[in-house]
Amino acid sequence: MRLNEDTVLVGRRCVLVPYKEKYVKRYHAWMQDDDLLALTASERLTLDEEVENQKSWRDDAKKLTFIVLDRAQCFKNGDDRFPTNAMVGDVNAFLTVPDEPLAAEVDVMVPERRRRGFGGEAVRLLLRYGREALHLETFVAKIASENAASLKLFASLGFERTNYVEAFDEVELRSTSIIKIPWTVQSFDMAPSPGFEERRFSVRDEDDANVSGLVVRFGAKSAFAWVGPADNAPALGALAGAAPRAFAQGG
Repeated sequence: MRLNEDTVLVGRRCVLVPYKEKYVKRYHAWMQDDDLLALTASERLTLDEEVENQKSWRDDAKKLTFIVLDRAQCFKNGDDRFPTNAMVGDVNAFLTVPDEPLAAEVDVMVPERRRRGFGGEAVRLLLRYGREALHLETFVAKIASENAASLKLFASLGFERTNYVEAFDEVELRSTSIIKIPWTVQSFDMAPSPGFEERRFSVRDEDDANVSGLVVRFGAKSAFAWVGPADNAPALGALAGAAPRAFAQGG
């Protein structure tokens, strides 16, 4: 999806990055597993077909895909902060729920390094992004009735069972909860380091006008702060591309 083509969401355990072409080969290898294909209701594709699939998803305004990376394996190489060997799964949102423009269907797949909390954190990061960036209000999950692990995961995130579709043997769950989770929003191409963090706040001034603030931290010692009109915040992408050292030196 064009909206998140340069967006990186950093949690405590995992990092969500856009589905770039460099991730296709490993993703395709995952999707050769028969059990995984069955659980995700997916079709087996050739590598060439998966390459084309990645391109179509990238350009589709109704599909939002993030690759889930192990944060411990990221930010180690300045030339490749988000390497393919950090891949553990993917998480998706589909803006295709009939007659519900503010709803999205979500799913998650974690075929590697399971039982380490990646799936739960990835979904929570996606839900917060959906609310704050896309202004979504409802999230829907459709899960095969035999997929006990996914049913348990979404239930733990506040999703409630609302329907069972016998024809597909699927359980439908929904959530309208507001998800609170610590995160950092970065740029895929320009994020300077794992220490880059943003914090936003909003207050009413003495004239009862809405005033917003932004604090961006680069590493342990340098930071940028801004306070001003809510509709005139600086471009975060420009800050993300700035050299942390310049802030540390007061430049």
